[in-house]
Amino acid sequence: MEIQLWREILSPYEQAVTELVEKFQHLSLEHRERGLYSPIEQVTGRVKSITSILEKMKRKNIPFEEMEEQVEDIAGIRIICRQWICREFLYLAWICSAMNTPHAKHNTGIR
Repeated sequence: MEIQLWREILSPYEQAVTELVEKFQHLSLEHRERGLYSPIEQVTGRVKSITSILEKMKRKNIPFEEMEEQVEDIAGIRIICRQWICREFLYLAWICSAMNTPHAKHNTGIR
């Protein structure tokens, strides 16, 4: 498959990950600047590499046409908190659905 097609497919995921990481970092900074408690210690995100996507599709026998529906971890956000559960996880689900990103269709992967 052409690299340009992969760029078109993965670009919305990359934009969403970048935007979400920035939003959560800003949310945490805003809390700290106001002297409020922020449970967020660190926010990271990634989009799975093309090689990794192809390997997973092969391993799970997923046809290309079903990639976005079947490969649920094309993009990911990790929020490390000072406490076990923090309400910022709820914001993640809300932001994803509000952005109507492709990965918003899947579970949030909160563990």
